Amino acid sequence: MPLGMSDSEIVQGYVAGKREAVAYIDECIEASFRSWQHRFGYEADDIRSDTRYKLLISFNRSEFAFKASLKTYINRVVKHTCIDYLRFSRRFFREELDELNLPATGLTQEEQLEKRQTARITFRVLRLVPAECRQLWRMYLKGNMKCRQIGEVLGKTEGNIRRTMWACRETAKSIRARLLEKDKPF
Repeated sequence: MPLGMSDSEIVQGYVAGKREAVAYIDECIEASFRSWQHRFGYEADDIRSDTRYKLLISFNRSEFAFKASLKTYINRVVKHTCIDYLRFSRRFFREELDELNLPATGLTQEEQLEKRQTARITFRVLRLVPAECRQLWRMYLKGNMKCRQIGEVLGKTEGNIRRTMWACRETAKSIRARLLEKDKPF
């Protein structure tokens, strides 16, 4: 614990971006993640980032009630994040191209594999974009709402919604490019 700070002071420092608090929470994340690390390859950094993001959101929303220690809370967040990644990876496990037993869709095996890989990357992008972007896309795509209607619901102008959706699209494109860069073969 940094220089006699209480858990609430560390949480406030983390939200404010103070180095000591951020370093302490990163140490706690690393300590909790060590027992899970052997199960993840290239996704380890994603898990750490997701954990930091979940903690920041949780602290901003005052979801941490200080009933348990901060280390215990961080350990639980790491555990649940790792379990989420394991569940996801079971759905999108890697297979050899020759071993695929895919239904007849009119696509070649290579095209079907590429489609599955695209879906996996898209799912990861959706997990990493801000919640506001997912909310806007859900309203726009699933709810068939126009930007003006979304603005009315959220109490914002149509122009603001359009700018935010554009920024969300650009964020998603940059995340996708970063993920594709990581997945490039040597």
